[in-house]
Amino acid sequence: MYNNYKNKYEKFSYFNKLVINMPRHEFCSMNISFVKELAKILCGITVSSDLELTIVNLYVLVHSYLKEERPNISDFIYSLFDFESASSDPESYYKENEGKARNFRHLVMIMRMWGMLENDEIQKNKINYDVCREFSALNANEQESLRAKLIGMDIIDNPMFITLNIIRDRIVDNTIFSYKPAINILRYMKEIARPVSQFEISNLLGVIIPEANTAEDIYNNAILIGRQMPNNITEHQKWFFQYMNWYDEYGNLFRYTSSQAPHFKFNSFLLFMEDIDLIKRLSDESFVLTTYSEELLKENIPAEVVELERYIDIAEKAYSDRDLASLILYNIKPSLLKYAAQNEEFITAMNFRSINNPKYHNGKKVRNRLIAELAKVKANYTCQISNKPTFKDTKGNNYVESHHIIEFNGEDGPDIIDNLLVISPFYHSWLHHACTEEIINLYDHIRKNNIVNIDTFKKMYDKYHCIEEKHIKSLLQKKLISNIEFNELIEYISQK
Repeated sequence: MYNNYKNKYEKFSYFNKLVINMPRHEFCSMNISFVKELAKILCGITVSSDLELTIVNLYVLVHSYLKEERPNISDFIYSLFDFESASSDPESYYKENEGKARNFRHLVMIMRMWGMLENDEIQKNKINYDVCREFSALNANEQESLRAKLIGMDIIDNPMFITLNIIRDRIVDNTIFSYKPAINILRYMKEIARPVSQFEISNLLGVIIPEANTAEDIYNNAILIGRQMPNNITEHQKWFFQYMNWYDEYGNLFRYTSSQAPHFKFNSFLLFMEDIDLIKRLSDESFVLTTYSEELLKENIPAEVVELERYIDIAEKAYSDRDLASLILYNIKPSLLKYAAQNEEFITAMNFRSINNPKYHNGKKVRNRLIAELAKVKANYTCQISNKPTFKDTKGNNYVESHHIIEFNGEDGPDIIDNLLVISPFYHSWLHHACTEEIINLYDHIRKNNIVNIDTFKKMYDKYHCIEEKHIKSLLQKKLISNIEFNELIEYISQK
């Protein structure tokens, strides 16, 4: 796909403008600890509802917070402000410190990249206090837990990516597509099976060219070129320039202008990947997969989903605040959950994963939060009994709860999506707290309205072999199946 960028210097220059231009305040401190400092600052700022949160106004708010509170953060952030300035006008103060403010804009891009700042039509920028609180709360195993965020970052909706010209133009033209740089870099490294260079990754997987219409276009193009590149990574730039015919009539290779080189512009992304142990640096110019990433890529479900599940587990085991796990689910790609809930192969893989790897906390078996959330997405957050909406929760979703048809604890039911009913809190309370007669009546309604039927359990047995005689007896006791269906199910599992 790079044929349109070969031969001429003008094409060489244009190609380099198509690189994902990452924020880069100073490469030496581009890590998760620094991002947590930014979250700490934003948590301490209060924005009035009538204030347009431009970069200028945010710069002034951060200045005031740092001057008054003096939090324990890096000297670099303090160096971006003049605390002796007497100017009270935001615009004047910003202009007085134009050089420092230019670096502050890179910090704003980092805040956007990690979802701490969002786009808002009224305020321009909007602080996502939930994400900032999440960064503050996850102070144990933070590097491991935040892999999920980096792996799930997508050019289609990330607050930073969508402000870049190469991506904003595609959004306007309605030609944007889902592309997650981190996971495609890992896939590429596994397939190429050799050390990769920073130059190579940046030029093949950090560039969004108009000719690409899908993530697979970018990935396949990268593999096609990468397989031809020499094993000696010090030769990569020279080889690529010759491959692209980027040299003048005298045989001199074209030269990058200041800040134009792709491996400079995309460097921050690789530094974050290195910091959270997704890739390992062999030298100043080369990387290999870490043991962690190699194991991650062996899973039978998408790597970003594996990370999301691990992320939730870390939050639930490390903190008593169960709201944090819910917060994580909302902060990690809603689009990822929707994709997952619409993909039957993925649902099957997740169910097997839940059966084969039950979750425990303090020695007690616990529910898989991701399984429960996927069931809600699959049901479109609609009560399966009433088929009506309930009320909007704080995140804008219709509030529903998931209930195990064969009870998870009392009846040792499987923790799989197929064994979950998505229902309103009213019906959920009914099933857990009503008298026996009322509960049986509701289950009878569920059966007669074909919300759950005998085929539900046959399919669960056929796919997962997780239905036993004890489960069938509990279904009969609750009147979810008739006596005839009871005998039919018993015979069904005995013959299989």
